[in-house]
Amino acid sequence: MENAFENVFENVLENVLENVLENAFDNVLNTAKAIQTLNDQTLLLRTKDTVTQERGATSLVLKYLTEISKRRLYLDQGYSSLFVFCIKFLGYTEAQAQRRIEAMRVLSQIPEIENKIKDGSLSLSNIAKVGTYCRQNNLPEKSKKEVLLRLENKSTRECEKILLEMTPGAGVLPQEKTRQVTPTYMQVTLNISNELADKLEKLKCLLSHKRPHMSQADLIEELADLALKKLDPGSQRSVSVARKVEMKLEATERPTRKCPTKGPLIKRQTISKELKRKVWTRDCGHCSFISKNGVKCQSPFRLQVDHRIPVSCGGTNDLENLRLLCGPHNQSEAVRILGMGKMKSYLSHWVQAETMDEKPGTF
Repeated sequence: MENAFENVFENVLENVLENVLENAFDNVLNTAKAIQTLNDQTLLLRTKDTVTQERGATSLVLKYLTEISKRRLYLDQGYSSLFVFCIKFLGYTEAQAQRRIEAMRVLSQIPEIENKIKDGSLSLSNIAKVGTYCRQNNLPEKSKKEVLLRLENKSTRECEKILLEMTPGAGVLPQEKTRQVTPTYMQVTLNISNELADKLEKLKCLLSHKRPHMSQADLIEELADLALKKLDPGSQRSVSVARKVEMKLEATERPTRKCPTKGPLIKRQTISKELKRKVWTRDCGHCSFISKNGVKCQSPFRLQVDHRIPVSCGGTNDLENLRLLCGPHNQSEAVRILGMGKMKSYLSHWVQAETMDEKPGTF
């Protein structure tokens, strides 16, 4: 009997030590210093694995909340509702708590969506929106399944559009409003079509090289200035004809930096508007960068005409040597070709611009 007890104790102790060592190893692997030593491929794979674990954890949280709701444990903890419990005990914001509770209800009714949560084809936000929509419209479980099927792999904006299409009376537009919010600012609420929203977003992309962090108000002001210069007879021309000629002559030939592997400075010839138009048309107004894995960037934001072979390294303005790249990929290619030493002074500006780059669904 004593030997049997000793064997059980040894097995338990061995399992405990194994778990402790495994957790300690994971903690070591996940320190910032350890992460910095990972090669690119390992970093990408571990990030993807962690995102998969995150989705699995989200699914598990919803299951826990379901059981807590069934047992009404939040009452024993001194909270009047599961919503208050999620905010005060679990530390979620109001919006986070509401999304999880709505998604929890849908998951409890349709357990098969768990795999959709884990593989990312259904987001927590979209599931919550479906839960709210179906509850408000008193839809049966079968209809709820059909709606969820339509929303697989859809963005939040696409989800909202689909739900609005299914909502009775959704075609009635709210009244447009204007009100003074400060002594110098007004708030305008207006209704625009999807087509107009797409046009505004395209204009925002076209102007992003000039103003990368443009708000809706900034865009309207920019468009108003452009229209007034063209249509208002009393508007002053910002640049005289003589100055335009001077600027054109100054831009025709300007020195470039020396390539690290080439000889002296050479003259850079300006790319003509006609040639830029050809590059734009060929690349369909999107970034043409393609990764080693065959992933195409295709961003329409902060586009720049780039030389495949830099002018400083002997590149020409031939159409074949020109391509459209977004700002971040243009910088990345410059670092790859010219080296970090040459591009280091630009990196702080690059990172700052990139952190606030395109935000889909602005309109």
